[in-house]
Amino acid sequence: GSGLVVNDRRQSEQYLVGEYQRGLRTYGIEVDFDELWSQYRLYAFAGFGMAIAASMLVNQTDRGDEMFIVMASRHGQQALDLESELLFKT
Repeated sequence: GSGLVVNDRRQSEQYLVGEYQRGLRTYGIEVDFDELWSQYRLYAFAGFGMAIAASMLVNQTDRGDEMFIVMASRHGQQALDLESELLFKT
């Protein structure tokens, strides 16, 4: 979610998740694409949380601050783009 700039992620994420699914098949692991996609969408929040938590565990530097801001921003945008909040059960 944060390894690609936002527009690149938007354009390639379904393809990349499909490639991951195909890779799993080579090991005999069958996973329904829709289930895999839902998990991908949901775990956008994990990346967002990791960016925040990890930033609290390291020495603060300007470069590090910038990196964690980018990470949180990209994962946050990913969650918004994918409407990940709709996957939470109420």
